[in-house]
Amino acid sequence: MRLRTQLLLVSLLTLALPWAGCQYVREFESALRQSQQDSLADGASAIAAMLAERPALLVRDPVQLVSGRSSDSDIYAARLPSFVTLDGFVGDWGLQQEDFHEIGDPASMRYAAGIDKTDVWLYLEVKDDNVRYETPGNDHSDQVLIDYEDPAGAPQRLLIATAARGRSAVRHRVGVQWANEPRAQAVWEENRDGYQVELRLRNMLIGARLGISIIDADEGNDVITQTSTFPSSRPGMFMHRLTSLEDALANFGFGNRRIVVTDPAGWVIAAVGDTRALPGSEQGNYPLVERLLRRIVSPGREPDPMREARQGQLRSAEVSNALHGQADARWYRAEDERSAIVVAAHPIETDARVRGAVVLEQTSDAILTLTDRALARLLVLTLFATLVAALGLLGFATFLSIRIQRLSRAAELAVSPDGSISDVFPGTKSADELGDLSRNFAGLLGRLREHTDYLRSLASKLSHELRTPLAVVQSSLDNLDAADLSDNAKVYAKRAREGSQRLRSILTAMSEASRVEQSIAHADVENFDLTELVEGCFSGYRDVHTNRQFTLTLAQSPCRVDGVPELIAQMLDKLVDNAVDFSPDNGQISVALQVDADLVLLSVANEGPVLPEKMQSQIFDSMVSVRERKGTEPHLGFGLHIARLIAESHNGTIGCRNLRDGSGARFTVSLPLSRIADIA
Repeated sequence: MRLRTQLLLVSLLTLALPWAGCQYVREFESALRQSQQDSLADGASAIAAMLAERPALLVRDPVQLVSGRSSDSDIYAARLPSFVTLDGFVGDWGLQQEDFHEIGDPASMRYAAGIDKTDVWLYLEVKDDNVRYETPGNDHSDQVLIDYEDPAGAPQRLLIATAARGRSAVRHRVGVQWANEPRAQAVWEENRDGYQVELRLRNMLIGARLGISIIDADEGNDVITQTSTFPSSRPGMFMHRLTSLEDALANFGFGNRRIVVTDPAGWVIAAVGDTRALPGSEQGNYPLVERLLRRIVSPGREPDPMREARQGQLRSAEVSNALHGQADARWYRAEDERSAIVVAAHPIETDARVRGAVVLEQTSDAILTLTDRALARLLVLTLFATLVAALGLLGFATFLSIRIQRLSRAAELAVSPDGSISDVFPGTKSADELGDLSRNFAGLLGRLREHTDYLRSLASKLSHELRTPLAVVQSSLDNLDAADLSDNAKVYAKRAREGSQRLRSILTAMSEASRVEQSIAHADVENFDLTELVEGCFSGYRDVHTNRQFTLTLAQSPCRVDGVPELIAQMLDKLVDNAVDFSPDNGQISVALQVDADLVLLSVANEGPVLPEKMQSQIFDSMVSVRERKGTEPHLGFGLHIARLIAESHNGTIGCRNLRDGSGARFTVSLPLSRIADIA
């Protein structure tokens, strides 16, 4: 992995800053929530204590509160605006979908109830394929029955039946007869599924119970089908909000707080304020960031049950606990899924009995405005800091990477193909660790170059220094030959002369490389045909080395090169001498010349032992030899070294490789074709 990538990944650790900040703000928000929850619980407790001291406010005028039991036949009347018109339609009621209730399976009637300051309103939609109106002499017609208890608790019944669409008389049952009820009016209208009825009656008529029934009398059938909101013999409870209680609670409602009072069955008998009608909290400077944070910091655990329960009746956990005498508070998710709602419920207890519950509901808009802005600022600043840190680290990593790459390239090029060493390194003036590394490399290579130069000049120095003592030894041996020596002394003198001859051969070989370098420096380059040169040399090799089998393969195209013919011939001599030394008697030695693109390939292959893999790159160095057998002639490894010097002086290369069948080795010299030959 690249250094820049590593530092970039390290820079991601700065993301711990916004994470830690979010954790802190979440703890801060939790503390604010707990404070708001405790404050709301204290408020609910104070209101419950006030209502417990004024139990008359909890009385449903004029009938007393009932027990905590409820049923599906109970009817809850929604609070209606004051401009409702009796016209058979409910568009002016301002109701929501949840304000309607259905009866029957499948539903055969849908109804809604409402109440204003003076009247109770009922609306019914009845599914009927065949609407039957009243006709003279026929009692079987579609009818709507209203069963209720008056304020005194006596059961009463109203009948709605009509001979045509429009306004319909409402009849009150007196004994076994029906009489018109002037305090109630109704409008009967048809629709595509059947008919609908809107009814208005004075609220002074209705007591604690109210029920609705429909009678479907089809033509030709004696059986009358009846659908009712009270399957039992007694109508369900008629529930609605109490104006006097709401007036008493008006001073307690403020801001985004809502106060709800329920009876023992959970029916809402008073409600002041509405959190749903309040505008959302003010957006900060980073609305997108704030919405993102709302998904990170969850505003509530569950949807608000007050929005999902049956219209007019609360059944959430905290209300249920309060109606059982245990105060409770919960957090819920608001409708916009952005803010939260805290709900605190407290029981109303009088005479050791639970008479209802006070429910306080408040949004967390103030908390969210504070925490959202803090979180947004924190997140934006920390992300900006993270971006700056990442860019800074990336730039610094790029700078370090460039410096390291320069050092790497300098180290790679420190030793040239011809063996020369350069101790020039970039960044040696830097005061950091990379500067120390560059200076250390430069010092190391400088010492290595000095040692290499010493080794290169060692052969010529030794040759020069040893020639005078060798001449003294040689002259002394010549004088001894003229003297009268004993037989034993002659043996020793002969050995000394042989040793001096071997030493002279060694000195000659050591100085040969220096002479070749000097010849290369002062030689005149000419354009010549390498084919003729190789062909002439090959004839001499075959005549000299009669105990070897020579073969020659020449290229079909011209092989003209620019160089020094004498040096090329000397290089070929060294390669052939090496092949002769390593090949067995009558061994095969192959010389080949061929053209490959813009190169001339001159190769010498011989049968014999293969080259060790580790020596194939070192065999052309000076004083390196892999000969296993010993002879009278010294072998210091200068032959192939001289061949490399000549090949490189002609802008060529030299290499060696074992034969594929493992029968020997092949040395190949690559020389560039002459440009003059290309033009011709």
